[in-house]
Amino acid sequence: MKTSSRFHRVVTVAFAAVFAAVSARAENLIVNGTFDDPGSSGGSSYLYANHKDFACPGWTVGSGSGLAKAGSPWLASGNAAKAGTYSLFIQSSTAYQEFTIPAPGLYQLSFDTCNRPSCPAAVAEVYLAHNGKTNLICLAEYSGTTYKTLTKSFTAYGSGLYTLILSKSELSNGSKCINYDNVSIELQQVPVPQLKPIAATPVEPALTTIKPSLYISKLSRPKSFNLLTISSC
Repeated sequence: MKTSSRFHRVVTVAFAAVFAAVSARAENLIVNGTFDDPGSSGGSSYLYANHKDFACPGWTVGSGSGLAKAGSPWLASGNAAKAGTYSLFIQSSTAYQEFTIPAPGLYQLSFDTCNRPSCPAAVAEVYLAHNGKTNLICLAEYSGTTYKTLTKSFTAYGSGLYTLILSKSELSNGSKCINYDNVSIELQQVPVPQLKPIAATPVEPALTTIKPSLYISKLSRPKSFNLLTISSC
């Protein structure tokens, strides 16, 4: 059965993004999600972001927040960082990282969080920004002082550069403080492209039997920011 060169180009382009996304499956798109600090802490169990020895590759951390490890006031006794040595504490400023979503699809956000002991309770708030718009994708319902792993899935309809923003409830209230650790965003499922037959061009039977129920989004969808907004996680 003969098919036109135009048909082959459509198939090639449509599946290229899918194959790129498949290669990213189970790969954490976030750099240094464990908040490891290669700098010298000077023996301190915590560092604010404006400290001369502060370093946290991949992240931009506001001066009102920083890094803490076991034995610091930010972590309950016996509650060490979930991964690596340090955790990120959010006290009165956010932390963010730019990263690339390779293709439209279903992604999963995962992180560990806990409150600072002997402080008013706060909860984690996580946002994604893209193309000048920001969406709240995770509002935690946990405020304990021992680490708990939270996960939430979201659908990205466009590929490109995104910004992950880690915050907390009542950000301006410095007496409230939460910790983040082991942050990841991983691909769960890629969208199946909807391939429409070209007029007067035969279509292989296999390309016409893709079930619509498998679609997450269409690759032809405009790359504008449109996420499934999450109320809690």
